[in-house]
Amino acid sequence: MSSLTEALPLAIIWLDGSDDSSEEHIFVREQLTTVDEQLQVFSRVQECENCIRSQPPSAAISLIVSGSLGKILVPLVVHLPQIKDIYVYCQNQELHKVWADEHNKVRFHLLVRSRKEHACTLDF
Repeated sequence: MSSLTEALPLAIIWLDGSDDSSEEHIFVREQLTTVDEQLQVFSRVQECENCIRSQPPSAAISLIVSGSLGKILVPLVVHLPQIKDIYVYCQNQELHKVWADEHNKVRFHLLVRSRKEHACTLDF
């Protein structure tokens, strides 16, 4: 596997177990690929963790996770030097803030709405 950071200084990895054919998911993916054309999307925690761990320590990765999968993955990778920021993409910020506050790399600054609302804020 080649390094995600060969072409860009910052790689984005997205872990989300939800329906990837939904309008919202497609919109988010389109927006993220404008930031990183090499966007890596995973639906399984183990595959995502393996990808992150396969990158050299000098890599710079912004990880986007759903709240439920983030609760599982974040404790496994937050200490890795490759992980620069972790953004939790969820519907219930208060629920996930409980575990997320334990990790200083976790942020909730990712706001993406559907095409109809025409809003996308990606604070990378």
